[in-house]
Amino acid sequence: MLCRRSDQEGLTKLVTQIEDEGGTATGYLFNAVEDGTLEDCVAGVEAEIGSIEVVVFNLGANRRSLAQGDDDPSF
Repeated sequence: MLCRRSDQEGLTKLVTQIEDEGGTATGYLFNAVEDGTLEDCVAGVEAEIGSIEVVVFNLGANRRSLAQGDDDPSF
């Protein structure tokens, strides 16, 4: 399962590439900064595909300046 914030065309291309190489993939677009979006995505995936075993978060990886300016220790 793949999730992206934007670029439906790129997401579809990646899913197709994985399937063309013999794998399986499902793609979802969502904006993680919107309240409830992540929870809704997880609930949808678990309902449609099954339990999630592994999650890799890459949220904000291209926005380093946001993390540098945040004094919140939980960030």
